[in-house]
Amino acid sequence: MDGRVTGRVLARPVRIGLVFEPSAEMLRFAVEQATSLWGGQYQPFFSPDDPGRIERLSRWLGVDVLHALDQAAASQEAASLDGFQWQGREEWGPLAPAQEYSSRRLLGPGAPA
Repeated sequence: MDGRVTGRVLARPVRIGLVFEPSAEMLRFAVEQATSLWGGQYQPFFSPDDPGRIERLSRWLGVDVLHALDQAAASQEAASLDGFQWQGREEWGPLAPAQEYSSRRLLGPGAPA
């Protein structure tokens, strides 16, 4: 044995189930959000009216996270189903608003000494 470790990694996009009360405005917003992530291919839409159905479909589709797009109590409840919560920090979530970021650890050539 020469001290090497080998392996294989299969990476795939995070699959986010988008939960919202159906309306034309929310559908437009959901399509906008979904297409910003891998073209929307991995983001199914769910109406919050049947949490049991959402859970079954989410498991069948391989959904990793449920995300409520609106503030409706039913959407928030459906998005909090066990096993489907985002585990990262909210400001860095996949649907968080874009924001300016600068790291203090890596300084560019124009940084003060």
